[in-house]
Amino acid sequence: MDMKDMRECKNCIAYQLHHNLLESMVCDSCGKKTMVWKQGKSGTFYAECTNCFSIIAVDLNTPCEEDSLFWQESKIIVEPQNKTIKKEVVLELSKLLKLSAVKMSRDLKEGFEIAVSMKNIIEIMRFLEKNEIKYRTDMLDNPIEKYPYFKECKYPYSAMRIYLKGKQ
Repeated sequence: MDMKDMRECKNCIAYQLHHNLLESMVCDSCGKKTMVWKQGKSGTFYAECTNCFSIIAVDLNTPCEEDSLFWQESKIIVEPQNKTIKKEVVLELSKLLKLSAVKMSRDLKEGFEIAVSMKNIIEIMRFLEKNEIKYRTDMLDNPIEKYPYFKECKYPYSAMRIYLKGKQ
């Protein structure tokens, strides 16, 4: 993936470290430009001097951790469906939205609107698209498009980990 496609990820220490984009810094202990960023076994970042082995522990947040997008809800507006939706699809969608199957069947015929957390919205949108259920959303920014490096990211505290089904 091209760096220009990385939007917010290119500003993240995890991305920069993985792609060798971080320059060495001057070590406060020995004064040489030999302080380099590393990622520990727990996934956290620290800087270590390759000359005198001084270590600087840091507590930082990545762009996706600080993004208020993950604290918001977005609306999904499901259009009234003209075609009959299969019973299995109605049941699965009712589980996804935590609504009764009877209500879901009626709501699909009439159309409905529901507020959804960012944690669940992508999965729901994919399900609706896969089953050709017409909808629209007020979601302004798609986190998967905003942080496309999330599948390769090795930072265990990334807010994008919610989209890694079965890899957590």
